[in-house]
Amino acid sequence: MVDYLLKPIQINELIEATRKAITKSMEQRENTVETLLHNFKNRFERIERIAYPTFDGHAFADVDDIIRLEANGSYTNMYLKNKEKHVISKPLKEFDQLLFGQNFYRIHYSHLINLSHIIKYVRGNGGVVHMSDGSVVDVAARRKDEFLKALHLV
Repeated sequence: MVDYLLKPIQINELIEATRKAITKSMEQRENTVETLLHNFKNRFERIERIAYPTFDGHAFADVDDIIRLEANGSYTNMYLKNKEKHVISKPLKEFDQLLFGQNFYRIHYSHLINLSHIIKYVRGNGGVVHMSDGSVVDVAARRKDEFLKALHLV
């Protein structure tokens, strides 16, 4: 809420409330544009580490050590090279946005994988990928063509 008016409306109060609304709208628009420009710029910068919330603070993981991320309701399971599994209180969508352009690919509604950790791709309706930790993950049929392009197989 920006402001309010009481009846009977006074013209000078209406003008002042309108001025405040316009000013606030312009500030919000400027903040939105700045955020979009910042996010766009950062999409092309290499992210080395990510932070994720824990019970008592935050932990950090090297992006190269992440093998895959799996949706678990409103949580995400993160699987690392050292065989650790972390349950994170963020949805997979947030990691998909964060890791966009970072050699990760959303091969399925519930899986985001690190392309550097693929050992093998097996053809099929969508196919499956074998990851460096021994996991086997389905590729959604509707994402198959774009995924194969990302791997430079088409």
